[in-house]
Formats: sequence, structure tokens, C-alpha cells
Amino acid sequence: MYTRLITAAVLVAAPAAFAGMGATMDFEELTSGDTYGPGGTGMEMVGDDLFTDEGIVARVDDFLLTNQSVFNSNSAFIEVDGPLAQDAFGSQGIEFFGSISLEFDFTGVGFDVGYVQIEWADFGGSNTIGVNGQLMGLADFSFAPLSIDGVKIEQFSRGDNGGVLAFTGDIQSITLGGQELAVDNVVARAV
Repeated sequence: MYTRLITAAVLVAAPAAFAGMGATMDFEELTSGDTYGPGGTGMEMVGDDLFTDEGIVARVDDFLLTNQSVFNSNSAFIEVDGPLAQDAFGSQGIEFFGSISLEFDFTGVGFDVGYVQIEWADFGGSNTIGVNGQLMGLADFSFAPLSIDGVKIEQFSRGDNGGVLAFTGDIQSITLGGQELAVDNVVARAV
């Protein structure tokens, strides 16, 4: 039932997007167990590129607390295919530990992005959400605004702790962050 609900909702939300070009970052090419970020093996900091898939670049971004102050922990990291991601998705995903955000930059995909969807599962702590560099700290994604920077945000639930976030509009980048968060399948479609 979940798959049918999401598919129908996505087709209604962005029918023109499926007729055009697309790109997906699915994390399948990454090595299970690798870590990235300040507390990871490479000790990458805010602004550092981590990996690229189909022209989508993932880089470390600021994590905002609910009071909107920046909090960047030197011990925060992202793990490929960790235990939370394994529990949440049927395929390899990534998970966030200790207040870290990732920016997914779509400017290199070769087309104007008008629709993005990202699977997510949240297991505690606060979150960061952002569009085109405008970030917001949230207690939970359920408190996300209806739009940021003119980009519409919709949520499709998959139980108590996850689902799909869908963004429609003029999109150059999306930022997601968490403390115990897992994401998979970052899908971008043309306008």
C-alpha cells in the first residue's frame, strides 16, 4: 500500500517531471561502513565535497539547532549502510550521527531541477532542512514549513519515523541534517 500511495502522490505532485531528465544518488557505489565528516575517517568539514553520483554532489553543511544557531560537532559523521539505514531501507543508504548535515547540490546534473524526493527515517534528535542555501533547524521534519525559498515541501509518511520528503520548484540544492537520521534515494527530475 505504501508504494502505491507514494507513487500516486508523486505522479500527481510532479507529472511533467517524469517526462523529462532525471538523476539519482542511491549510495550503492559507496563502500559499506565508510564514514565521512569531521568525526569520519577523512575528517571533512563544512563545505567539503564527499561524493558525487549522476552529477549530484553531496557535501558537509551546517547543522542548525531548533534555536537556529549553528552547531558543528567535531565528532559528527555520516556512515554508509550503518545499522539505522539497514533497518530503514531495503537498499544501502547513509546515516547521520551527532548533529551533521549534508547538502545535495544539483547544479551539475545538466538540467534545471524542478522536483526532488528523498527517502528518510529519523530515530531521534533534532533535524535541519534547507533549500538553495536557506537552512532551518527543526525539532522534527513534521515541523517543516510548506515552502522554503519558494520551493514547495511535501511529506509522505511511512509510519511513525520516516517517509519521503518531496520538493517542487526552482531547486539548486537541498540540505538535510540529523542526529540519528538515515536517508536513501535522492532523486532529482527536470522541470
